[in-house]
Amino acid sequence: MDGLNDIAVVHKEDNELWILRNHGGFVFSNIGIYPTYDNPHSTEIADLNGDCVPEVITSHVGGPWVYIYENNGAGIMVDTKVLASANGPAHIISADVNMDGVLDLITANTNNGSTTVHISEVDQVGCSVCYGDIDGSGSVDVIDLIEVIGAWGSCPNQCCPSDINNDGDINVIDLIDVISAWGPCI
Repeated sequence: MDGLNDIAVVHKEDNELWILRNHGGFVFSNIGIYPTYDNPHSTEIADLNGDCVPEVITSHVGGPWVYIYENNGAGIMVDTKVLASANGPAHIISADVNMDGVLDLITANTNNGSTTVHISEVDQVGCSVCYGDIDGSGSVDVIDLIEVIGAWGSCPNQCCPSDINNDGDINVIDLIDVISAWGPCI
């Protein structure tokens, strides 16, 4: 997780999902091609399993399936789950439909103009969404401060939790960010 938004697109003719890594400056490279079901139509990116790493979801008008590709955090899809969704799902979005703090999936179906809502079975999100809460404890505190100091320096692969502002360096700016966010997460 380098702070840059990667791209997930479907290739309809070859029934594939492509993951394109963002290198900054509008430069992308293909880092993975994954098989999909017939006629993939749209993608959605959302953390569905509560691990703080977004999954990639594809819909398929060629059949009643939604594919959920589990991301290992580096943009590599390591597992695929298939979710049955009737009536040829064409478009898919994520939203917290039942307001339990966990994203659900909604498909717009082409064969009969219906909508399907898939309520997530995840009990809770397992990570902090609090800026500066490196250890995910629910508050920004001395442990997070120690994490920044302990990781001080360059972040060689630009995937360092202690690099609060995602600039590639763990330095005084990150230290100030942690101190500025001090206290319980709201």
